Amino acid sequence: MLAITITADLQNVTALTPIDTETQPFHYTLTLQCTSCRETHPNPVTVTRFSEATAPGSKPGAQPFNLVFKCRNCTRTHTLSIPAPPAPYRHPEDEAVPRNKATKMAEKKQNLLSMDCRGIEVVGFVPEGLWSAKGFESGIAFEEVVFEGGKDGRWEWFDYDEKVGEEVSVTNAVFEIGRA
Repeated sequence: MLAITITADLQNVTALTPIDTETQPFHYTLTLQCTSCRETHPNPVTVTRFSEATAPGSKPGAQPFNLVFKCRNCTRTHTLSIPAPPAPYRHPEDEAVPRNKATKMAEKKQNLLSMDCRGIEVVGFVPEGLWSAKGFESGIAFEEVVFEGGKDGRWEWFDYDEKVGEEVSVTNAVFEIGRA
């Protein structure tokens, strides 16, 4: 299992997560590499949690995959499944965070999304699409979080929480791929 991890500085927001529902699926934009020939696909590939594909030669009634990918170089067929919805990235002082973990949580990577990859490795993620966050003190839902930047591998978003009269932001957001 691989996971998309996130590290970010949250100012006055918590519960940062992609908007990923059956009626509004999030399109995860991934860079894939074949584990057989080590060829990296030249174009990003998008996949949703709700897409279903069957691998050639699968048994009838077998669990469908979210992505079936055929390597252009070695022609092997590989699969990717997303078993669960994304986990929210929380502010270190969020009450949903156990107190013993809160001290170093701001610098700590948190798993955002787990993926079961067979024959392919995810080597990159681009956070394109709509995300949501919750005002840390106000509880206001920010439903149109769109990240900007990314040229140096860091993404950001800024807004204003009118209820508490303060800026809200996600800065220095870094997305990496690691073991789940």
